[in-house]
Amino acid sequence: MPSFNGCEESVRSEGVMKNTVFVLNDHYLPGYKAGGPIRTISNIVFRLSDHVDFKVITGDRDLGDNEPYSGITIDAWSRGEYSEILYLSPGLRSIILLCRVLITSHYDTLYLNSLFSRKFTMLPLLLFWLKLIPCRQVIVATRGSCATSALGIKRLRKLLFLRIARLIGLFKHIVWHASSEHEAADIINIFGLASDVYTVSAPVVIASDMPALMKDNLVMTRQKHPGAIRIIFLGRIAKMKNLDYALSLFHDLKGDVIFDIYGPSEDKLYWEECTKKIDSLPQNIKVRYCGMVEHDKVNEIFKNYHALLLPTLGENFGHVILEALASGCPVIISNRTPWRNLEIEGIGWDIPLEQVGLFKEALQRCVDMNQADFNSLSEQSMVFSKKIFKDDKIVQKYFELFCPGDNKTAIN
Repeated sequence: MPSFNGCEESVRSEGVMKNTVFVLNDHYLPGYKAGGPIRTISNIVFRLSDHVDFKVITGDRDLGDNEPYSGITIDAWSRGEYSEILYLSPGLRSIILLCRVLITSHYDTLYLNSLFSRKFTMLPLLLFWLKLIPCRQVIVATRGSCATSALGIKRLRKLLFLRIARLIGLFKHIVWHASSEHEAADIINIFGLASDVYTVSAPVVIASDMPALMKDNLVMTRQKHPGAIRIIFLGRIAKMKNLDYALSLFHDLKGDVIFDIYGPSEDKLYWEECTKKIDSLPQNIKVRYCGMVEHDKVNEIFKNYHALLLPTLGENFGHVILEALASGCPVIISNRTPWRNLEIEGIGWDIPLEQVGLFKEALQRCVDMNQADFNSLSEQSMVFSKKIFKDDKIVQKYFELFCPGDNKTAIN
């Protein structure tokens, strides 16, 4: 448990005192391009809003967009469905506003959802280090940014920040939130054994994440002929998601393969590298870029595919993996996510990136798979995901993370 002497009771709702948590992240609803963290945070707010008073501070636009969301109030608090939200515009004015809000407001916990965000993590940590903000607890969810693969991207800038931060003691009295034992080990490896790490093994999922498709007979509606397959890649087109590696796996693959790519092109130079690999593929491999997809359309899209291919360099959780399984779509992923032993579970494969041959073998098995074998994988994928959706213990653990002085309260 985090070393904390209790939360101040600050807000009264329907006769019950609630603790106030400021949640900071670069992106939030109605955005979707930044992926899993947006859904993790919004689900936490939804499930715990009866017990915790959340106030979300975020950017006013989606990942990669030049214009703000339509219909929102910018640089002033507004009321969302389950929390108050402060959408901040880019520029110096909003930085000053953020500092003023953090310094003058009354709240119990500051929940930061990144490690290297200058505006929404580094700045608040500096204010906390200077003892300018009044909260009793600061939690940093690293969201996978402590993994070796993540640190390797823009490595010099990140290592310089970490060295300076450790030198001045910026991370003293910080509670680290890890989403898996592997992430906890990464945090301890960087910040030392004395680090206060609280592990919640999965994010909160809500009923709207569970597709109506799970109630239908997906197994019989998706035809699978031996020698033909439709595979999907869904994620940001960025180095961390490792699309170029995925494309390299299709050389020498026998059969008729359709490989559809969904997601925002975050790195144009990287996408150019990927298009060169696409052009070099044999004629039996048909690759299509299908653009971006809004979150509420994801489950509908998955029903058209036989497998998700995601050889990611690292995932803090991997919402898209759970969404694929919930839609009866088996997965072929790297072993750098919390989703392990998938072949034993009968729902896919998690393979070391160094074992290229095993990736190709899994892909060929999927291509050659008949209807009965695919039905078995698909049905077991849905059974497995239902267990995750029904796990309410995760909600309780998040409550104890935010309000450890009141952890006897049971969340229903």
